[in-house]
Amino acid sequence: MKSMLLVVLLLLAPALYADDASKKAKVEELIQLTQLEKNYSQMIDLMMNSMSLAVRQQLSQVKMTPAREAMLAEFQKDVTELFREQFGWDYMLGVYTKLYNEEFTEEEIEGMVAFYRSPAGKSVIEKTPIVMSKATAIGQERGQSLQPAIAELMQDFMARYTQDTPLP
Repeated sequence: MKSMLLVVLLLLAPALYADDASKKAKVEELIQLTQLEKNYSQMIDLMMNSMSLAVRQQLSQVKMTPAREAMLAEFQKDVTELFREQFGWDYMLGVYTKLYNEEFTEEEIEGMVAFYRSPAGKSVIEKTPIVMSKATAIGQERGQSLQPAIAELMQDFMARYTQDTPLP
């Protein structure tokens, strides 16, 4: 009985491995079709720009000299290099491949591949970065318009927070 089970397992192993390899190949095709590497790179660039703006905002009270500008540029370069080393595309490709394999069936992946090969799918791939960029700009503009109200709320909060009276 044990030998029969072993024979069955040995016969099924190549088929199971082939299924895994087939699904992995489809996931890799999906990642390629959706231009995930390019989009990931753009997202990293946006994150680094946002970080740069946040650092500059924190340093807005400090007089910027050429020496401090050079220090800031070096700091930003170091952070960007560290981030790209730790979260570079080679690392993230493995992460995305693993996640797609875990979360989607082979049939679902085949459906996504078919969609992204279609004219509508190609349009989604082409236009999504434009839509996201415009939405980000609108969100930033809206957020900036809220800054005075947020500053007022923060000032009121800090006044109440720092009072010596016990809180209710």
